[in-house]
Amino acid sequence: TKGTVSAPIKPGQGWHLFVEEEIKATSNKPFDEVINEVAEGIVKRDKELAQARTAAEGFLTKVQGGATFEELTVTEEDKRDPAKTSDTENALVRVNSPWILKTQDSVPRVGKSDGLGDEIFTMDGEKPLVPRVLESNGTFFVMQIDERVTPDLEKFEEQKDALRETE
Repeated sequence: TKGTVSAPIKPGQGWHLFVEEEIKATSNKPFDEVINEVAEGIVKRDKELAQARTAAEGFLTKVQGGATFEELTVTEEDKRDPAKTSDTENALVRVNSPWILKTQDSVPRVGKSDGLGDEIFTMDGEKPLVPRVLESNGTFFVMQIDERVTPDLEKFEEQKDALRETE
């Protein structure tokens, strides 16, 4: 029914609500009728991906030249702040991912990218920047490590034992 609101749905990142505005009967159009539309969509998507990759590569070049992420980006909070919207509308967004395990094949809030884990674990304080643009699901990333912490397994075992004793 028009105006019906769906239950909250969490397809990936974030929650979504859908409002029914119109119901259309399904139809199958002959391929000859849609071929130009499909081709235009593919060309448009490819152009947008190329522009996004070029922007990410330009960003990486600036960082390699000495600029900082903080100088060149805004936070997700800035992007949502109505007082800053005009300043941040087309700005690149900086996202901090809290951690990654060496055995993972994806990064929280980023996704999976070929070679991503290998690249991340070559980074350290001496070499904090991934030297190439990474892609995950049509989104391009320039990555930098803020800090590398090597777990102290002995201390971890002691903490586990202490927690077990409190049970």
